Formats: sequence, structure tokens, C-alpha cells
Amino acid sequence: MVLKGGMTRRQGLDQEQLWESLPAVLSAIGRVDRVELKAIVDGDLETAMSVLGTKVGRPRMRHVYYFDTPDLALHRRGVIVRARVTDIRGEDVTVKVRHPAPERLRCPNGLAVELHALPLETAWSASRRRRLRSGTIERALVRRRPVRHLLGKRQRALLASLAGDEIDVDNLLVLGPVQVVRLRSGSAKERIGVEGWVLPDGSRIVEVSAKCHPARSCSAAARFRDLIRAHGIDVAGQQSTKTRISVERLVRADRSRTADVEPSSTTMSLGGSMSPVTWR
Repeated sequence: MVLKGGMTRRQGLDQEQLWESLPAVLSAIGRVDRVELKAIVDGDLETAMSVLGTKVGRPRMRHVYYFDTPDLALHRRGVIVRARVTDIRGEDVTVKVRHPAPERLRCPNGLAVELHALPLETAWSASRRRRLRSGTIERALVRRRPVRHLLGKRQRALLASLAGDEIDVDNLLVLGPVQVVRLRSGSAKERIGVEGWVLPDGSRIVEVSAKCHPARSCSAAARFRDLIRAHGIDVAGQQSTKTRISVERLVRADRSRTADVEPSSTTMSLGGSMSPVTWR
């Protein structure tokens, strides 16, 4: 993980510890539809890509925006509102709830429940996603109350139930964009991914991940752990989700922005082709 701006780099984790709690976690919970193993790594994107092997899919570029209050009230409740512009598959907006305790994961029936397994901790999430036409996000960002113009009816109902009455969900702060490059390999049943994130302040995050079926997650974790070790990839001692790192840094940057900067200047023009991220 390469993060500029004062984040202390800790000694990497003992790789034998990676996802060691997964068997106990899975045996203690009820329904889970998908499992994703994740780890922030120390090092560059090129090194992390070695886990993908030779059959790597086409790189996908994204611009990611988050919506929250200035004090991250939604994030503190485990609620994420995210919009993405992708170079291949267009645009989408997602309302997600994430919590470390599955019994406190408040979401409607019918939503898939996913277990996100970081090296030393786990969290459960469920989400409702809406696909958007090209250009929808860019148009919404320059309008007042952009969330109102992006979310569908069921998403708004979900967000209102999660946020509570004290948060004005129509008047959320726009945070971003984060530039993302994503690469994947493997089959749909067990897919390996590498993502590189570049925040507006130049901070960079590199993550390796593996998606698998819950019934195969323990064996998948062992294989993924061996793969990371075999390619000499160092797992960062300080682990968190990409979302948490991003929103905390983005809101700090917003607070430090001078008062005479227009709100629209926090957005990024997305017209035309998406510019590639330069990694080094």
C-alpha cells in the first residue's frame, strides 16, 4: 500500500494469519451468498498483478464518487452511497449497508448478503444497485441535491430506513472522484482481482482480492494465501477497506478546501474517453 500524506506504515502481517478466523466466522453465521477475501498490500500495482497469472482480462477504468455528510454520519452507521462511471459497462449507483456483526445488518429480504473478509476481521454487507445511462452521473453532480437525481425509488427507501430522520439524505456532500484501475483473472466461480486506487491528493491504494462461493471459501483462502506468498507480495500491517480509507481522506480534503472554491469544482469532467491512471 502506498499512501502519501502521513499514514504510518506498519510492519507487514504474518501471512499465516491471513483469514485464519474465516472457518469460525462461517460456522457461526446463517445465510451468506458470497465471500470476498481482501487485503491491502505494501507495494506497487505491477507487483500485485503477479497473482493474476498470464490470463488477465482487459483493464477496467472507473471513477468512483461517494456521498455522505461532512462528518461522515452515513459511514459511521455502516451506510455507503456510491456512484461509479466505468469505461466498459457504463454507470451505476449503489446503496450499501456494511456491519461487522451479521445480526445487526439491517436490510430488506431478498438482498444478497456478502461476507467481506479482510486478513484479520470480517464484515457483512448487502446492497441495492441501479444501472444508469451514460452521462447521468456527470449531469447529476452539477445539480443541487445530486443523490435525489441518481437513486431509484427502492434505493431511496432503503437509504431512508438506514439513515434515520436526523440525516438529510437529499443534501449529501459529493466526495471524489477516486480513479480506479481493476484487473481480474480466473473463472466466475473463483475470481482473483487486483485494484489500484488513486485519490485526488495523490494517495494510492493497492488491493488484492478473491471472490468465491461460501462452501469453498476456506480452501480458496488457503490457495490465495499461498499465491500471495509465492509471488512475494507483502500484506500491509494496517488493514482497512478501500471505502473507509477513501471517504476519510476525501472529507478531510473537503474541509481544508478554501471557502471561495465553487462546489462544482470538486467534480471531474467525464466527457469523452476515460483517461488512464499512471502508475509507478
